[in-house]
Amino acid sequence: MTGRYPIHTGMQKGVIKAGHSWGVGLNETFLPQYLKEQGYTTHAVGKWHLGFYAKEYTPRYRGFDSFYGYFDGKSDYWDHSNQETYWGLDLHDNEKPVYTQWGNYSTEMYTAEAEGRIRDHNTSDPMFLYLAYQAVHSANTKQAALQAPQKWIDKFNHIKHPQRRIFAAMVAYMDYGIGRVYDALKKKNMLSNTIIIFTTDNGGPANGFDFNWANNFPLRGVKRTLYEGGVRGAGFIYSELFKETGRISKDLIHVTDWLPTIVNLAGGSVPNHVDGVDQWNTLQNKVESPRTEVLLNIYDSLHKPSSALIMNSWKIITEGSVWDRWYAPPDVKEPHANLTVKCKGNIPTNVTNCLTDTTNGFCLFYLPDDPCEFNNVADKFPVISQASTIKPI
Repeated sequence: MTGRYPIHTGMQKGVIKAGHSWGVGLNETFLPQYLKEQGYTTHAVGKWHLGFYAKEYTPRYRGFDSFYGYFDGKSDYWDHSNQETYWGLDLHDNEKPVYTQWGNYSTEMYTAEAEGRIRDHNTSDPMFLYLAYQAVHSANTKQAALQAPQKWIDKFNHIKHPQRRIFAAMVAYMDYGIGRVYDALKKKNMLSNTIIIFTTDNGGPANGFDFNWANNFPLRGVKRTLYEGGVRGAGFIYSELFKETGRISKDLIHVTDWLPTIVNLAGGSVPNHVDGVDQWNTLQNKVESPRTEVLLNIYDSLHKPSSALIMNSWKIITEGSVWDRWYAPPDVKEPHANLTVKCKGNIPTNVTNCLTDTTNGFCLFYLPDDPCEFNNVADKFPVISQASTIKPI
C-alpha cells in the first residue's frame, strides 16, 4: 500500500494487533489514493490489517471508495470473530459491523463481493479492485486453525495428513474464487484492458507454525523469518496487454515495486521517497530488472534480530528465529533425498545458525548456487560480507 520498506513505516518489528492504538502513519500515501488522482474507482475486499483504532486509519479514509472485510490480521472463517486480548466480531461493510454472515465461508463471501463490484462497475471509469483473501491464513485457535467446507475437504481424501488435507481444500476454494472473478471480468467485457496480479505477502507458515501446514520445501525457513522460505513468494500476472505470455520470470522484484508499477501504468507518478521501482518494462519487454538489491528488514533485537539484505546474487542475514530449518510436508517420504537439483545436495547435518554459530554474527549465501541456504560463505568472501553489512537507511 505504501511502496515503502518496513523500516520506513515503523513496521519492522511486527504486526498491528487488534488492541493496538496505532496504524500505518497518516503521513503515508496509499496506493488507492494515487489512483484516485487518476480518476479510478477503488474497492477493497477481505483483509486490511493496517490499523483501525481511529476511523482515519480505516480503508475508506485511505483511498478506497468501499470496503468489505475484516480490519485485523485473522479471524474465524465461519463466524468472523477474532480472538486476541478480547474476542469479538471483525467483519465490516465500510465502517459498519456485519452480523448477518454467521455460518458463511469467508472465501465465498469475498469472491461474491468482488463479483458484485465488477458487475455494478461503470466501465466509463477505470477500476482498482484490491481482493485480499483470508485464505490460507490461520484462524483463531489451534483446534480450528485451518477451515474449509467439508465437501471441499473430501475432494482431497488421498492426502493422509488431516491438516494438509484441509489446507489443500482452502487453496482449491480460493482458486475456484479467482476463476469466478476472471469470469466476472470477462462477462463485463473488461478483460482487454485489465491487469490481474496474484501475489503472496510472505512465504508459507510450514510444519505447524501458527498451527498451519503450508509448504516451502526445499527452501529454508517459514513465514516471519528472512530465509528464502519466508520471503520468496510465488505469483502470476495475467493481461491481454502483454506482448508475450506463458513465460516464467525470475527477475528480482519486491513487494514495494507494485505501487510504482501500478501507479505509472495508470498515468500517475510517485515521489522519490518510495522504495519501490517500476517493473512494467521488465514484465512487458523482458528487460533486466532495475533492482539490484532488496532490503528485507532491519530489526536489531538483542535476542531475536531479524535483518537481511540481498545485493545482486548475494544475501547477508542475521536471523534469530528457531524456525531456521527445512520443513518437508509430513507425508513426503525421505525428504532429504527429494531435494531439487538446484539445492545441490542434502540438508547439512550441522546447520549454521545465522546468529550464534559464526564468528561474524551473520551468514552470507550466494543464491544462484545455493537458493536453499545450505552453505554459509561469509568466511570465504570477507570483502563481500563487509560491503553488504546491513546498516540503517
